[in-house]
Amino acid sequence: GHDGGAVNWFDRYDPVSKDWDTLPDAPHARDHFMAVVVDGKLVAAAGRESDQPDPFDGAVRQTDIYDFSTDSWSTGANIPTARAGVFAASAGNEVLVAGGEIDTSGVALTANEAYNVRNNSWRTLSSLLQGRHSGGSAVIGSKWHVVSGSVRRGGGNSNETSAHEALDLNT
Repeated sequence: GHDGGAVNWFDRYDPVSKDWDTLPDAPHARDHFMAVVVDGKLVAAAGRESDQPDPFDGAVRQTDIYDFSTDSWSTGANIPTARAGVFAASAGNEVLVAGGEIDTSGVALTANEAYNVRNNSWRTLSSLLQGRHSGGSAVIGSKWHVVSGSVRRGGGNSNETSAHEALDLNT
């Protein structure tokens, strides 16, 4: 939350048995991030360690990867654009990360990048047409759809957008 206390806890819930398991802690504490599973690995990228008086600083650049087959964490290449409140989805062997917010900009970011789980590298994708953070996204077919969000850091009803963008992943 905005008052601090980001943690690196990692737990698993079984909806059938309704049991929780405590798994190994992630290498880095963070909040306001997205995690995506690709190739049997959970990838946690972006986010921040929120605290007061500036809850928007403390961006986490490290990319943490949990391998379900070995029950262990590793740290991959740093995300090129430090930010929190991102959109994320998986496509093939990549984690797609778009938008976000950062303490050095009052407007939401247009940055759009992809992390390749197999070769531990980031690449830059076409930027969003409209900067935004904290909305939703999904890959459908060969297109990555990014919808809604807030166009200014921190949000608020007057800063919300209903814009829908789609990036063709084949180009």
